[in-house]
Amino acid sequence: MRFRPPFLAPSGDARWVLRRAFGPGGRGAPPDDPDAAVELAYRLDLAHRIAARQPASALRAEVGLRPAGRLFARHETIRRRAGALAAAAEPIASAAAAGGIPLVALKFLALRLDGLAPDGVRRAGDLDFLVRDSDLGRSVAFLAELGYHDAGFPPSDHAVHLVDDSGLAIDLHRQLPGVRLAPGAEPAGLSDLERAGLLVPARGSPLRLPCRDVTVAHLAVHGLVHHGWTARGYPFLRMVADLADLGVGPGDGTTQRACRWIQDELAGDEVEGLARLVARLRAGDEDLLALARPGEADAILLRHFLACAIDDDYARSLKLSAAAHRGAGGPRSIGAALTRAVFVTDAQIDLLYGRPRHRWGYVAWRLFRPVDLMLRALRYAHADLRVRINRSKTFNNTNSREQPGKPATHRESDH
Repeated sequence: MRFRPPFLAPSGDARWVLRRAFGPGGRGAPPDDPDAAVELAYRLDLAHRIAARQPASALRAEVGLRPAGRLFARHETIRRRAGALAAAAEPIASAAAAGGIPLVALKFLALRLDGLAPDGVRRAGDLDFLVRDSDLGRSVAFLAELGYHDAGFPPSDHAVHLVDDSGLAIDLHRQLPGVRLAPGAEPAGLSDLERAGLLVPARGSPLRLPCRDVTVAHLAVHGLVHHGWTARGYPFLRMVADLADLGVGPGDGTTQRACRWIQDELAGDEVEGLARLVARLRAGDEDLLALARPGEADAILLRHFLACAIDDDYARSLKLSAAAHRGAGGPRSIGAALTRAVFVTDAQIDLLYGRPRHRWGYVAWRLFRPVDLMLRALRYAHADLRVRINRSKTFNNTNSREQPGKPATHRESDH
């Protein structure tokens, strides 16, 4: 496994959050601390999903009126946002169809059009479409007529990032990075999926969707490879929820095909471990956080997903792992990564530090950026050392068996 998460105690709060977000309905043990359980649900990006899946009366009985009210408020916020995104997608789909430009919905919109993401169940921040490379220019042009413009982020090899004046973002993907329909082939694009018969029509929309096998492959490689080291920058359990709603299970045809298409990026046991984790969560397995399962792939992945949200030292230590991962391609990869980190755009400064009040603020942040990166590197190295020491102590004290450990107190995460 590519991740080495810390040892976590199987708390009643974590068990309750996972059971209510993924497991079957029915009566169950309440959390140890209702307020702490709801806070954990927020950190794991599962609060709205719990409120959408569970009867209001059951939640109020298990956590009380106030904590349940926080879950319902989150659900309402996500429901409204999902409705706004879906409404924004309709004129885009119509304009593309009128212009003869085929578009394929990805991620949130694909799940929604497939009937798997009703309002309030799945959080989304933007709309993602797959477009032919030859149609990219025309797509940007008609989106400009609808009010979308360049978001100001650095150029990407596989996507163009657009935004409108309200902040609604659109990603136009040329291909699905990491998803290869044949070993060693280029990442799959719209034409590749079309020729292989892997696109299906969307109900009630001129858009098309990847078949579920492709969606599973895309979600797995996107979550574990592209965002695997980003800690709090990506809600891992949202990916797990998507896979659960798609009905993924270990050893099924979908998982086997996904393994084949993403084998250049992920080992088969990692994908199977993810499928086992999804199946056990859906079944309400109470032993997922058991102390006797430290080395199994599904247990490692779950500890990684939880620790990224609740353990500050682990979240920061992953920054070093991310740098090592990016530098694995040699000096050229290291140089490119450093260049991207040091030379940031205005949009990145707004995201990292907040929008300056004056234009000179961008100049000041660019001058400070190398110093900031060095200070961050020192913090990340210190956090990584603490994680290694704590892991070693736990391992030695328990003769290779997990024992309960208290996660670090939550603080605002670094950008």
